Amino acid sequence: MHNTQNIPALYHSQVELDESFPLKAHLDGVRDDGPIDAYHTHNVLEVGLCLEGSGLYHVGGKVIPFRQGDISLITPLEWHRSQSTPGSVSRWHWLFFDPVRLFLPFLSQPIPYNPQWYAGAGFCNILSGSQYPQLVSVFEEALAEVMRGGPGMRDNVRALLLVFMNRLFHAVGRFYSTGQPQVVNPIRIMPALDMLTRNYRMPLRIADLARACHMSLRNFQLHFRRCTGQSPQAFLIHCRLQAAVTLLRGTDLPIAEIAYQCGFGSLSSFNRAFRSQFRKSPREYRSSVNK
Repeated sequence: MHNTQNIPALYHSQVELDESFPLKAHLDGVRDDGPIDAYHTHNVLEVGLCLEGSGLYHVGGKVIPFRQGDISLITPLEWHRSQSTPGSVSRWHWLFFDPVRLFLPFLSQPIPYNPQWYAGAGFCNILSGSQYPQLVSVFEEALAEVMRGGPGMRDNVRALLLVFMNRLFHAVGRFYSTGQPQVVNPIRIMPALDMLTRNYRMPLRIADLARACHMSLRNFQLHFRRCTGQSPQAFLIHCRLQAAVTLLRGTDLPIAEIAYQCGFGSLSSFNRAFRSQFRKSPREYRSSVNK
């Protein structure tokens, strides 16, 4: 039976910001491949740049692969934690800031920002560096200004992050701004999410997931779909495929070994699920991302 005492904690990490310049940097942060023992939320927007490595980001019930050059975007609405590819570490720069307080005194109108646009089951919190190079480039400039310091740093960082937020809105936010998704608190299904994200390599029964959450099978399935946007079965396949993507990008393991490590019973079932999700085979995907 699953031991609920081992479920990762969920806590709020308050980020204290200077009123005159509401931004804080966390540079050269390192994430290892150890098991996740706690998830957290913040009171401000968190934007990170992966400098090295690869892995999986767990955000509000979503499991999303990341690699060097990608940007992470986490609003106060979603709990999160990252985990590096097995046998490796990843290195990050993060900026924590309140967009309203950072820009409002210097603008004639509010910036296009609402945390609801960048959260929920339909939003991908990892922005690929290859897909959004202009976002990455302006964020790198903002980080460089923060590290440089000195006279003019605050004005320069404000200007660069304002460009970043506007580019972000036009790249992804405008698609969510008209129908703001309701972010559902997943606390009731945390035991199941923990079992799925920790044990996706092993066979898992939906009835056991429901039992861990002290819910009937039907209520569990309904609540799980409300929180994650998909069924428990689909979420399990999603976890396995996202782990496979990380290994395809970050290792030279044979594809059959990746299929086995990620919980697929056969290479054919892995190929079928992967092609259904990504419209290409694992071999084709590896070739396309490692050119």
